[in-house]
Amino acid sequence: MKIISSSSVIYSMRTFAAAMLALYLSFQLDLSHPAWAFLTTYIISAPLRGGGRSKGLYRICGTVVGAAFTVLTVPTLVDAPELLTLVIALWIAFCLYLSILDGTPRAYFFILAGYTTALIGFPSVNAPQTIFDTAVARTEEIGMAIFCIELMGYLPFNQRAGDVLNAQIQKCFLKIRQLSITLMTSGKNNPPPIDYAQLIMGIGSLDTLRIQASYDTPHFSDIEAWVVALQRSLQNFFADLITFEAQLNRLRMNNADALVSLQPITNAILAWIESGEIAVPQGLNELFIKIHQTKHQQELIKSGAFDNLSHMVARREECLDLHHKIMTNTKADHEFVTIAHYVDYRQAAYYGLAVALQLVAGSLFWIKAGWPEGGTMVTFASLMCCFFSSLEAPPDIAIKFLILCCLGAAIGWIYSFVVFPHITGFVLFVYVLAFSCVPIGIIMSNPAIAGAMLPVLFGVTLASLQNRFDADITSFLNGFVPQIAGVVLAGAVLNFIRTVTLKSATSRMLNRNGYALALLAGDTPVIDEKEIDIITDNMTHRAALSLTRCRILNKEEYNRVVNRVLLDLQAERALINMKEATKKMSPDLQSSVNDIGGKIALYFSGRRDLASPPPEVCDDIRKFARTLNHGVHSIDKMRLAGFMNTLNRSMGGEAA
Repeated sequence: MKIISSSSVIYSMRTFAAAMLALYLSFQLDLSHPAWAFLTTYIISAPLRGGGRSKGLYRICGTVVGAAFTVLTVPTLVDAPELLTLVIALWIAFCLYLSILDGTPRAYFFILAGYTTALIGFPSVNAPQTIFDTAVARTEEIGMAIFCIELMGYLPFNQRAGDVLNAQIQKCFLKIRQLSITLMTSGKNNPPPIDYAQLIMGIGSLDTLRIQASYDTPHFSDIEAWVVALQRSLQNFFADLITFEAQLNRLRMNNADALVSLQPITNAILAWIESGEIAVPQGLNELFIKIHQTKHQQELIKSGAFDNLSHMVARREECLDLHHKIMTNTKADHEFVTIAHYVDYRQAAYYGLAVALQLVAGSLFWIKAGWPEGGTMVTFASLMCCFFSSLEAPPDIAIKFLILCCLGAAIGWIYSFVVFPHITGFVLFVYVLAFSCVPIGIIMSNPAIAGAMLPVLFGVTLASLQNRFDADITSFLNGFVPQIAGVVLAGAVLNFIRTVTLKSATSRMLNRNGYALALLAGDTPVIDEKEIDIITDNMTHRAALSLTRCRILNKEEYNRVVNRVLLDLQAERALINMKEATKKMSPDLQSSVNDIGGKIALYFSGRRDLASPPPEVCDDIRKFARTLNHGVHSIDKMRLAGFMNTLNRSMGGEAA
């Protein structure tokens, strides 16, 4: 994994400059806790300009709301510490629940409203008379950090989300190109599942980059509709791609001669890919027409490979055309519906409840033990839980948090008792901090590992980051011990949530796929195009989440999840094609297809296992496909049979 690059160094230097400016202004204004301004700068910084801008306003509003809630709550309930703890814990859990459900930059409003209450409320329990002053001070420190980050965002060499979006689109095209070439040229060696996982996660990341690009790329609103359309086309292309792989495997096993007749078309497609042209070459279209004159054309149509390959060609042309419009800033001529995301309400509730219980348990220990620094422990536990509110956290997160926090504390110790006593002036202060903060910023430029630096930063803030140097071993330990306790407490809770709910949350996602497939298979003759887009969006998002999470399952479970995800996407594509093909059939035939569709819907709506034997409806599908191919060979009927064969294979059955 490449960590150091020119963009990561620029991001680190810009964030460090913002942190030092926040510290300097805090010193000049004589704020009570400048270290919070320093820490908040790193917490809210984002590698992309649009990422920072999209969150800035929500952060400020969330901070104000959290501070107002604390000021209203703490003085009222200070005489009932247990009740006060419960109210604060439930508020933080509720805000965290809403942030998980939202999943957009607006989620930062809820996160800030939650952990601002922790930052202000818990340290003020022992001194409620200072609550207003503490709230103002924390709001000033957080606002100072936001101001400095925004100010540094106007420096040159900022990386725009729009540029990264274009680069990510190129990566997706490159990966699709590689997979397509591999399928059409490698014989029996199919691409490994990790290649498909990387592609679907890459396609999913386009939506986040699109949102951020709308904040930092001029006139992005003109082309945003094309970006959304391109992402949907890439999602559909992915489903076509994995379906084509399954069809090729089937032809290799049962009808190698028919597969040979596809070779001229695949060769022409490869030549088209190499040419870089957008429009489908006329010669390739002619080859699709000529294949109807071969003796194997029926087998190819019945297998579904012919139609699927035709869809892939049309889809690629569509993707290239949309990309060309994006790159040339062609103004979109239509409105768009944003990409739909899967939301797990139960998992969000579990997470909020677990965090609330953790805060209550930690606070009760603090209250009963009479530990003066217990509020710091609970505060840091709250922060860590807010920042790692997902199941993608590593399995040994508690141990890693402990190690990293100790590393940060060691850096803070060196600064406080070795370095700071020998320097004078703010310039030297900045110089020595750069030796640790710049490398930390470089690592934080990578979103995949940025969170690992938060415990390190917590430890660094143990150094005497004050206007007047005053290093004291007792003060250092009084800060270090509750930090360690809070980080370990948060890590233990996060690890518990992951261990208990990872499999069930993943199973729920795949069960939701079953409900979506049941809707597509039902006897409704026509499903609105927007509804199909929503189903596709949600299934693709669930696929990306499942493939991300299953990497930390054991190998057997990993293989079952990957297999289920890919087969569901194949089934989705087959059902959509079946619906479209059925429109051209007679009413009697439509009725027969709807009858089988009802049985298919019943199976998918009740499916719960990742791996199960083929259902009885597979026999009905196979018999019906044979009926379609019996007697006079209608192209439309054979195409419908091909789609049904594809669906049958995705359900574990045999093709007709």
